[in-house]
Amino acid sequence: MTSRSTENEKNSKPPEPEDSGPPQPDFQESKLVPDESEAYEEQQTGIELSYVLKKEEVYECLRYSSRLHRNRKTFVLAMSGSAALAVLFLAAGAFTYRGFYYFCAALCAAVIIVLGVFPYRKNVLRAREAADGNTVRMTVYPDRIEVDQEGGLWEIPMDGTAGFVQIKDLFVLYAAEKMLMIPVRCIKPRILPDVQAMIVAGTRPKKLKL
Repeated sequence: MTSRSTENEKNSKPPEPEDSGPPQPDFQESKLVPDESEAYEEQQTGIELSYVLKKEEVYECLRYSSRLHRNRKTFVLAMSGSAALAVLFLAAGAFTYRGFYYFCAALCAAVIIVLGVFPYRKNVLRAREAADGNTVRMTVYPDRIEVDQEGGLWEIPMDGTAGFVQIKDLFVLYAAEKMLMIPVRCIKPRILPDVQAMIVAGTRPKKLKL
């Protein structure tokens, strides 16, 4: 009996392990997260200015910016020539008693009036219109000037496209079809060099005969 039990033990097989399927990979925790990084622009410091233009300041700016002033030699020659011709025609009329010479003298006098009086009156009227008592507010940045006037908000880029000239105590900028006048009196002395440096660096010089 002992031999039979021993044989049964030899013939018996150990139980096979249950099939648990293919091995599973060992995943670590992962998930998609939004990009929380923000794009920061370089902060620039601006200088705020506010002022009310005076009629005299606007007139001086318009006078030096006018075409007649830019072509002073031609203007002086035209005025001198018209005056000389008027005198000659008057003298000829006095000697010959012919009305034609008086008519020519009157034409020369009309040219003198048109060249001398009308531009002055036009600049005076424009100066009164521009110096309307409204406050001009602006902020000067190294790359632009933001202007707030009664007509709305507008901007002058400081990328070398605008022209700049100093007319007496006025900083004058020419951008496209607009002209910006900045009186020096509205800038505190301690920040005046900074404002002037930013304007000069961001504009191109405009040639005027001052």
